[in-house]
Amino acid sequence: METLGINPSLLIGQIVNFTILFIILSKLVYKPLMEAVEKRKKKLEKIEVDEKAVQKALTNLETEKQKKLTEAKKEMALIISEAKKEALEEKETIISEAKKEALETIKNTKLEIERREKASEKEMREKAADLGVKIAGKLIADFLKPQDQKTLVSQALKAVKNIKG
Repeated sequence: METLGINPSLLIGQIVNFTILFIILSKLVYKPLMEAVEKRKKKLEKIEVDEKAVQKALTNLETEKQKKLTEAKKEMALIISEAKKEALEEKETIISEAKKEALETIKNTKLEIERREKASEKEMREKAADLGVKIAGKLIADFLKPQDQKTLVSQALKAVKNIKG
């Protein structure tokens, strides 16, 4: 080996030095460096897992939001439908009551008209009877004797009483 320019004792010293350096570096530098790399790798994995969990939670929240929104829209449509139904029922009730009131007013008006017609008819009969009595009284006074006049007047009064009653 000396012909190659290699000193065996120096080579052994270099191997021992390199081994000691390797052991020291592996204990002091490599191991902590590998632990730091491993910690960083675990942190990255945890961040990735957390990110997936957050993404899943966001997806769930979005789904839940859509469900709530759909439910709210359905509930709103139901409330509007019920309000329209109640308004229609109220409208029909008001119209029905108005028709009843109108019919009642018409009925009362007809009864009032009939009552007034009867009263007018009765008044006309009374006036006609009074006029007839006056005319008859004048005619009787001009053509009949006093005794015949009394008899005729009493008969006429009886007839008028029968008509009025």
